[in-house]
Amino acid sequence: MELLELRRQPIFAGVLPFGDRWGTHAPMPEVATIYPILQTMLDVWRQQNPGKEPGVYTFWGPPWVIEMDSKALGPTAVAPKEWNGGAWAGRKYAREMILMNDNFFDLDCRLEWSVLDAPWTIVGPQIPGKGITMLKTLDEIGRDRVVVRGSRSFSVPAATHRDFTLTFDLPRVAAPADWTLRLEVKDKAGKVLWKDDLPLAAIPTPSWSALKEVVIWPEAGSFAKTNNIPLPHRISAELPSDLETVVIVPRGIWLSDAQWGALRAFLDQGGAALILADRSLPPVLGSTPLRAGKPSVIVHVRATDHPVVCGIPQGALRYWVGAAGEFTHAFTRQPTPAFYVAEAAYKKPATGNRLPLLDAGVSGEDKGLILAPMVEIRCGQGRALACSLLLAEGLGTDEPGAAWLLAQSVSYLQNRARWQGGPLKPVHVIGLELPAIPVETTENPAEAGTVLVGAASEAGRALLEDHERLRTLLAFVEEGGTLLLHNLSAEQAAALEGPLGVTLETAPAVQNGQPFRWRLDWVSDHPLRRGLSLFDVNWTLVGARETRNSEQQIVALTVKGDGPGVVNLTQPSALVVIPRGKGRVVIDQVLWDAPPGAGRAGFETDAWWASPYKVFGPDEGPRPWVRPSIQQRAMGYISQLLANMDVRFKPVPARQPVPGESQAGDDTLGLWHFDDLESSVVRDYGPAGHDLAAGDRPFRYGPGKFGTALEMDAKRRILLSGDNHRLLDHLQHTVSLWVKPAAMELIKPQVIWMGDNRPSWVLALQTNRTVTFHWVVGGGGDGLVSSKPLPAEEWTRITVVRNFGHEGEANSMTLYFNGEVVARREGNWAHEGRGRLWLGVADGIRQTEWRYFNEGFDSFVGAVDEMEVLKRTVSAAELAP
Repeated sequence: MELLELRRQPIFAGVLPFGDRWGTHAPMPEVATIYPILQTMLDVWRQQNPGKEPGVYTFWGPPWVIEMDSKALGPTAVAPKEWNGGAWAGRKYAREMILMNDNFFDLDCRLEWSVLDAPWTIVGPQIPGKGITMLKTLDEIGRDRVVVRGSRSFSVPAATHRDFTLTFDLPRVAAPADWTLRLEVKDKAGKVLWKDDLPLAAIPTPSWSALKEVVIWPEAGSFAKTNNIPLPHRISAELPSDLETVVIVPRGIWLSDAQWGALRAFLDQGGAALILADRSLPPVLGSTPLRAGKPSVIVHVRATDHPVVCGIPQGALRYWVGAAGEFTHAFTRQPTPAFYVAEAAYKKPATGNRLPLLDAGVSGEDKGLILAPMVEIRCGQGRALACSLLLAEGLGTDEPGAAWLLAQSVSYLQNRARWQGGPLKPVHVIGLELPAIPVETTENPAEAGTVLVGAASEAGRALLEDHERLRTLLAFVEEGGTLLLHNLSAEQAAALEGPLGVTLETAPAVQNGQPFRWRLDWVSDHPLRRGLSLFDVNWTLVGARETRNSEQQIVALTVKGDGPGVVNLTQPSALVVIPRGKGRVVIDQVLWDAPPGAGRAGFETDAWWASPYKVFGPDEGPRPWVRPSIQQRAMGYISQLLANMDVRFKPVPARQPVPGESQAGDDTLGLWHFDDLESSVVRDYGPAGHDLAAGDRPFRYGPGKFGTALEMDAKRRILLSGDNHRLLDHLQHTVSLWVKPAAMELIKPQVIWMGDNRPSWVLALQTNRTVTFHWVVGGGGDGLVSSKPLPAEEWTRITVVRNFGHEGEANSMTLYFNGEVVARREGNWAHEGRGRLWLGVADGIRQTEWRYFNEGFDSFVGAVDEMEVLKRTVSAAELAP
């Protein structure tokens, strides 16, 4: 797809190496340890080249990559102008196409097309001695599966691209159909010059009349641009009094904290809502974080058996042309339809009673399947479907997938008999601490739906050795309960074979000669793994060109079950389901609690260029988790597993707004009120959801300027921006917060906030109580010094405003106290935006190069309140008390 898109751009026409199959990017050999299919290819290469090792640029990768590149760079090609795959069944199909004749001669040819009643696949079977056949033949698919076909002749001059519209009537279907559009270009002699398959998702028209009336609340939002809203509806500023009436919260509006609180109460009482908003979001809805992430052009069905997304083809979930409006094309400089399916897909929640129905991937510094554009959330007695896909906008562009998902979502919420999951109950925990997993626990097993046993603990060992207590637990299972056994030893597994009536085979976990196993593969399906993907059980972090950055051990001892109804969910076997009576016993060997001795490998600091990659000893490197993102993955795994067992998570009370505090808006990058009073987390009320983690030092709160404030001390270091290195990567931005310094003699300067790239920016309270702000750009930097001291034991609003990038004007930096300019400077500094944002002294990137911040500075001592980061400048009038 990428190469065909490049061929469309005239700037590339003279440089494309047509037919150069060796121009294909070759992955580095160590990448093979991450992907099993590449490991197989690398093993074959080594067999063919005994005694040798491939270099960085030696191509040893999958042969179909070469074949796809060769085909895409051939002289004749046909491609769609847009890559969306959704189509309305029972209507005329029309698709804008391009026939590319990059031969140096005129081409007389015939395009033959057919619609196949078969799912689209990238490659066909592998034939010994012939490599990969890219596409299955009609004989392999079945000639009786041709739904409709046709042909058209073309005469195309040399080195010419011809636009045309492919049209035909698409048959009706009763349910979404996963079809394939096959395109073949043949010359006069019948020789195939081009052959390709495209996904074609045939979607029937939804039965809008079968739906009951919904309330679009509190205003039309993104539905206002839709000429015809097909579902029965009314628009109201008030929530319905009837809890059976489904509420739709549209995109394109900002809801206040009070409005979110009202919706939360509606759901808690048993209401149902379809939430389409993707910007003004509550940090937590019930027990589930709801956060906006990055845009998506393709999403994937994760819960394939869920009534809302069951059966919808992949082709309908990609490239919704025009739903997100237009952008200016980099080459043509013309307005061009955007093809996002979501402009701000939700981040995948790591906790709560939720089920991701769709997920999506992200590339870059924070990569992987970390987005969940559609999530079902259980909130009190009610349900919410949170969907950041452009459903309303898709109605306006007649996108079949958008209309189908909207209708299915409303139908599901209106039919409560179809709601998924059983009654939520607390969990009875034996031998484990669960501080990072906010589930409701009970000391009475009779109240629990699940009993969780840490088999490696003293209490867990004692329970499993006590035959009477074990019989009691198995009786609990017989009546419908779940017994979750975590991290069994080989001896414990052997002793359980008799009581469970199954065979349990154990073995040390190994992985391709690596020092420990850090990934699993799903090999079976089961309701317990709903919402979980390969990404959740792949505890490695990779960087540029897929080079390994860090790994964490995921399993030490595998347990494979054999017996009636036993399901081994992973390879190697680390999650086993054993049915028993009305309930089940689950053996979970995944090391989500990072026990002592769990393997870790990586770099000693985030500054990978300043430290070697190594396997850490027990007292070396970051611990117990090698990286926060891998810990997040592990917490997502176990919390989703518990949610699938209907364990009740603790709901987070809705926050009550405080008069005079800031409100998030379109320009908000981060907003922390410090009023949640949670010891482990401070919620970000901005759209991106940069919640602050306390780590091993619980947060402390005191009286604030508005409500409560966060208490800081000289050693407190708080990462504000998570793994986002570009929070302040804007030509214009504002960082503002209220501070109340402690009355104390200052021995060292105190960092209030700073960036950690070189560092790029530092706001500090000096020993003479003036405030300085300095920044680094290129090989130099500059700074500001306040014209007045910062008073102790008084609340002062400190604001830093960067105003760069205005043509004909100098760049400027301004420092304010309570809206009064106390320092300002203009200059021609270059833009520098990379770096993570910290409260207090930064801890991490490049600290080996800037040790004086650890030695010569303390973190700010006092209280901070109402910290806000905006991607725009503010004026003195806006900051005035």
